[in-house]
Amino acid sequence: MTTGSSTSPHSVRVLRLDHWHPHRVAEAEPDPRYDWIFNAAAYGVDPSQIDADAAHVANAELPLAFVDLARRSGARALVHVGSCFEYAELAERRPLRESDSLETVKTYAASKAAGSRAVVEAARESDVNAVVARLFGVYGAGERPWRLLPSLHGSLVRGQSVALSEGSQVRDYLYIEDAVAGLAALAAVISDGVQSAGVVNLCSGLEVTVRRFAETVADALGASRGLLQFGAIPMRPREIAYLVGDVDRLNSLTSWRPAYTLERGIAMAAAELSAKIGNAG
Repeated sequence: MTTGSSTSPHSVRVLRLDHWHPHRVAEAEPDPRYDWIFNAAAYGVDPSQIDADAAHVANAELPLAFVDLARRSGARALVHVGSCFEYAELAERRPLRESDSLETVKTYAASKAAGSRAVVEAARESDVNAVVARLFGVYGAGERPWRLLPSLHGSLVRGQSVALSEGSQVRDYLYIEDAVAGLAALAAVISDGVQSAGVVNLCSGLEVTVRRFAETVADALGASRGLLQFGAIPMRPREIAYLVGDVDRLNSLTSWRPAYTLERGIAMAAAELSAKIGNAG
C-alpha cells in the first residue's frame, strides 16, 4: 500500500502494514496528513495467493479504509488502482469500456471489481475526490520472475530457448513509467475539482500480440527470434484472447498520453534488468 504525502511532488510516504486488514490503516495513521493517496494493494496477483477470504479482505474491504483515510486527512485525491481483469470477457473483440460488465466468478477479478465499486460508492457518500484507475498490461524491470518480461529476459540473455504459447493473445501494454505518470495525471485532475471521476481505464488503447511483445524483447537484447518457441506449450485454461482498453474517457479527463512506445519501454526495462544481473555478478 502506497500513499503520497505533502505538497511536494518529491515527498512520498509509504504506509507499510504487517497485515492487510482495514483496521491496520487506521492504527498506522492516527493523525494523517496527505494530499494525494494511492492504493495499489492487491491480493491474488502472485499465483501462490489463492485464499478467497484473503482476497476479499485485501481487494474488497481494505480499499474502504483508504477512502476513510482520505476523508480524515482531507486529501485532495484518492487514486485506487484497479485491474483490467475486473471486466468479464467480451463475446466480441473490441476495447473494453468502463460501462462493460464485470467479472463475478474468478476470485481475484471479482474481488477487485467489488473493491472498485465500493470505492466509488463510499467516496461519493463521503465527499472524497476519488478515481478508480483500471490498469492494463503494465510491464517493467521490477516485475516478479514468473511474469513474461523477466522470464523472457532471464532465458534470452543466456542464449536459452523459451517455450511459449502460440502468442496470438492480444494485450494492451503500458510501460511502468507511463503508468505512474498516468496515475499522477488522474490525481491532478480530481484535485482540480472533479469530485469523483468514477472508473477510468488507464492504458494505451493499442493492440499488441504476446508474440510481438516477445519478439520485441528478443530484439532489444540482440537475441535471435529463433529462441522463441511459439506453440511449444498450450494456452492456459480460460486464457483471455483479447484484452484492450477503451481510452475515450481517459482522454476526455486528462491530456496524459503514453510517452513510451513498446520498443522504447521494453528497451529501457531490458537494460535495467541486464544491469541488475551485472551488479549481482
